[in-house]
Amino acid sequence: MRRFQGVVEQTPPAYSAVKVGGVRLYKAARRGERVEAKPRPVEIRELELVNRDDQGFEFRVVCSHGTYVRTLAEDLAQALGGYAHLKRLIRTRIGEFHLEDAESLEGVVERLTAGGKRS
Repeated sequence: MRRFQGVVEQTPPAYSAVKVGGVRLYKAARRGERVEAKPRPVEIRELELVNRDDQGFEFRVVCSHGTYVRTLAEDLAQALGGYAHLKRLIRTRIGEFHLEDAESLEGVVERLTAGGKRS
């Protein structure tokens, strides 16, 4: 996993919002067109194996803006000689916002229907 850490080149997946020639990749992909995006640098600051069993593996990553974690999972699997897909993705932080500070959907709905404000 160490070889995937640091600044690495990552090619955005076909179903991403990246624009190539003014067209979003996912729109071209839905039309059946194949458009190649250029690899771009992203930073994998931390990459840690959390669990591994017969069903797959679980990892924790701290990465820069623009990193495609699904692509990272595919790259890891390919390095191991296999294939992968994400079963679950939990974003625990984005910028200054942390998951533990998040409000549940039910809490938001309750607050809005009661006309209250978040404290």
